[in-house]
Amino acid sequence: RSDSQQQTGQQQQQATAQQNLPTLQPLQPSTSQQQTAVQREMSRSFPGYFLKAQLKGRKRVRSACKVVNTSNKTASMQFYLLNKNVERTPTPADELKLLLAGMGRRTVMLHDNADHLQSSPPVFTESSAIAEPNSAASSTAHKSSPEAACLLCLIRFPANELEIHASFCGESIFEDSITPLSDVDDVFEGLDCKIECLDDVLKRISAAVVTEGRKFEITMSRHNMLERGLVHWQRQKKSPPVNKLKVVFLGEAGIDTGALSKEFLTEMVGGIEKRFFEGGRPKYSLTDLDKGHFKTVGEIMAVSVAQGGPAPNFLMHWCYKFLCSGSLQFERLNRNDLGDGQYQDLIAQVESATEGSITDLMEDILSCGYIGIVSVEKKEEIIRAITLHATLKLVSMLQEIRKGFELYGLGDVMTKHPEICQSLFVPGTETEADADFVISICQAEFSEKGSYREQVEVAIMNHLQDLLQELEQSDSASGIEAASQPSMSPKSFLQWVTGQGHIPYLSQEKNQFKITVQFNHNCDVKYCEHRICYPTVAACSNTIVLPVRHMLTYEDFKMVMMEAFCLGQEFLRI
Repeated sequence: RSDSQQQTGQQQQQATAQQNLPTLQPLQPSTSQQQTAVQREMSRSFPGYFLKAQLKGRKRVRSACKVVNTSNKTASMQFYLLNKNVERTPTPADELKLLLAGMGRRTVMLHDNADHLQSSPPVFTESSAIAEPNSAASSTAHKSSPEAACLLCLIRFPANELEIHASFCGESIFEDSITPLSDVDDVFEGLDCKIECLDDVLKRISAAVVTEGRKFEITMSRHNMLERGLVHWQRQKKSPPVNKLKVVFLGEAGIDTGALSKEFLTEMVGGIEKRFFEGGRPKYSLTDLDKGHFKTVGEIMAVSVAQGGPAPNFLMHWCYKFLCSGSLQFERLNRNDLGDGQYQDLIAQVESATEGSITDLMEDILSCGYIGIVSVEKKEEIIRAITLHATLKLVSMLQEIRKGFELYGLGDVMTKHPEICQSLFVPGTETEADADFVISICQAEFSEKGSYREQVEVAIMNHLQDLLQELEQSDSASGIEAASQPSMSPKSFLQWVTGQGHIPYLSQEKNQFKITVQFNHNCDVKYCEHRICYPTVAACSNTIVLPVRHMLTYEDFKMVMMEAFCLGQEFLRI
């Protein structure tokens, strides 16, 4: 019993000791341990991605980094700022209107290795582009940029935002129909460029000639210049005729610095008057109309006016009025507007017809659109019908010529200022050079005053004046001129020396237009012994050099000068 009590006491002591011991809880993995386990499991499943990123310590998604540009090569990218969506590249006339509104062609230079971050331009919203320059939000940015006024709304903007504003400003003009871009005066109102005289017209048109970039090149021979010139003009597709004209004559060494272009335009305008016009009216030719020749004629006439060529001042007044307005004034048409042609003869026959003979003209009268009784009492109505028929059939030709006048905005200027532009297209102002004008612009480089050489040089200048006056007064050619050679006249002599045969229209150009006459007393030193030598002409500098020893008498002067003119039309020297 004592043993059992002893065992029972030991069990009670062990139970008490167990109660006093702390309770042990099962271990749970921490959050970091769980993430480590997940990463370990993902690395085991996808070692190519997670293990590589873990080892190198890089981010799984790489951010865009800025590429440092080390290339010096650049490429140009051209685009257009437009007022609306279009399907085709703007025409030269539309491009001019866009340029006047601050839009049009733009060029951006890009590096060859530039990425999209470097080539992306800053984005402007319409509200930020047209914000008031005095607002507090934009005052800080405006302080560091110079300001300029918009040509359309005349509001001042920072220079770096003006171009963006102009695009929205031009767009609002088109949408609101406040001021059309073709209104040249309104566009230039802020620049004080009002057209008040002919000089203003010529300066405005000349300023529209594109002198940068590719030129409008024409390469051709002198043979059949008019027809070949029309063909080459229409075939030229590399650049528009709004660009600067450059002419190259085949087989000639001349470089066009202005003289070759003026000579080409002089020949073309003179040929156009004979080929496409009759009495100041376009010739009725559906063949030329179908080939687009009349539009090309209008372009050549516009280029001639803008780039120093002769003005086509051979049009009848009613034709010029149609080119300005695009419509006919029927109440002002009369039989004098018909010129010399078959309809004048028909009108003369109707006026002299009797009751018995007027029926013989019935077929011709009815073909002119007259519907009524053909009798002597209806003569006035018949003549009026013939006049309208002869005029209306030429409208299609005049419309094509008017399309050609869209170059440089010439048509818009003519519409706004018909009276000022009239002298360029209608006869009345003398622009053809005569003998007195040619002599007046000759500046001779005489030798020392009072010397023998100076006396000889004065005598040669007198020979030149006598020859030009003789050619001006002579009605029939003689000697070498009678052959199939170029006929010499004061106009053709001026064209031979300078490239143009007309008097300059701009007063400033007219005052500066001179011919330098030099004298060669020592041609035997350069050419050794010789029997004859001829004058040399440099049309680029308006200079002519006369060999003195071969022109001492008037007969010798005339022979040498006529032969040099007839045989020396090509540019063979540089």
